[in-house]
Amino acid sequence: IVWASFLAINVFGLEAGMAIGAVVAALNFVFSYAQLSNVELVHNPASNIVRAIPERNALDHQKQCIVVLRLSGFQFFGSTAGVLKAVKSNVFISVDMGTPGSVHSDSRVKLGS
Repeated sequence: IVWASFLAINVFGLEAGMAIGAVVAALNFVFSYAQLSNVELVHNPASNIVRAIPERNALDHQKQCIVVLRLSGFQFFGSTAGVLKAVKSNVFISVDMGTPGSVHSDSRVKLGS
């Protein structure tokens, strides 16, 4: 990036060269940051909320249907493809669309399928 800015300043002049260098640096940031994985699957998620016993029982009963993905870093248009890929690989939808809790490992379909 430094060499590109240096060459642009010598070829196009100071102001245009600095503008070109800034654009090249911004594009470099977008492309390099879009390639980083910033989605993480959280195993055994826990909450700090104090719940009543019936609510805890309902959550324990539906535990296999809950997926928690932790996003880290900056989220912008360049990183959405990676986020979508992570969601599709971790979220399953019931084929029979039955009642909650009726999802079994043999009746699930990947979201991206």
